[in-house]
Amino acid sequence: MKYRERLSGIKSFIAHFVLLVFSFLSLYGQKVSTSVNIVDELKTYSLSNDKISVSVTVDSGKLVSDEVKGQPDWLKQYGT
Repeated sequence: MKYRERLSGIKSFIAHFVLLVFSFLSLYGQKVSTSVNIVDELKTYSLSNDKISVSVTVDSGKLVSDEVKGQPDWLKQYGT
């Protein structure tokens, strides 16, 4: 297996693992919103709660971007 193919598989696994972790955390009483946007081979998975939002974008099985943002109301208490 080529290095790039292996790296791509690892990145895809990490993206799906992050989604699984956030889904698991939702079992503990947090309200978590989820969404999936699919356009051809480009898939964007998003999760958010009252504190943060996370999104990962996968193109043809390869992780192309990820983003973690704090929710404005939650960040205000920390002066940001």
